[in-house]
Amino acid sequence: MFGGLLGCIALLLRRRWAFVVFVLSLIGILLQDFGLFVLVDGATLAGPVAVVLQAIVLVVGIALVLLSRRGISRGWLA
Repeated sequence: MFGGLLGCIALLLRRRWAFVVFVLSLIGILLQDFGLFVLVDGATLAGPVAVVLQAIVLVVGIALVLLSRRGISRGWLA
């Protein structure tokens, strides 16, 4: 939950470690999705809205990892 916030603050401060924080946050999102939708079948319990919202969270997490990786390769992050 706080990994994305910490990563965004690191991006604002132009720090290279934002990439590591975003990767760890993405791993947490994937573990949460696995637990929610595979282990307890949360899709049937929570409904389609939960699936859509969790998919949006996953897409944003992936986009932040890619953005921070691009920032490192282009020299935006030090």
